[in-house]
Amino acid sequence: MKTRDDQLTELLESIPPVAPSDDFTAKLLDRVASRTPERFRGHLRRRMAAAAVLIAVLGVAVVGGLLHARRTVPAETASMTELNNQRRQLEAELSQLRRLASETAPVAFVAGDEHVDLVLDLRHLDDASATTKPALYRPKRD
Repeated sequence: MKTRDDQLTELLESIPPVAPSDDFTAKLLDRVASRTPERFRGHLRRRMAAAAVLIAVLGVAVVGGLLHARRTVPAETASMTELNNQRRQLEAELSQLRRLASETAPVAFVAGDEHVDLVLDLRHLDDASATTKPALYRPKRD
């Protein structure tokens, strides 16, 4: 049994060869030349329209970005100004605390009641630590 491909091959082989006319090439080239500008113009118009749409979209995006940047820059500048003001205020407070710490004697409040407050003078703590021993201190026996 023959397949369709085999049948088609036999039919094509049975067709006698046809010789082209003398002006076949010239007619074919004329037809191609006459149709090419129409097709090319159509493609060119489509491409130009696509390029115009692309340029318009990019233009809108750029302008929108610039407008957004103009709106956000003052807000960021205001935030930076506020942060700088807070930094200056913190530096002033820290400077004031350092000045107060250097002017006052280093003391620690330990305990107190309505009659007596127990305050420890920390300036003498380093001197006393060499001679002071904890209450449960027991020297080692050899």
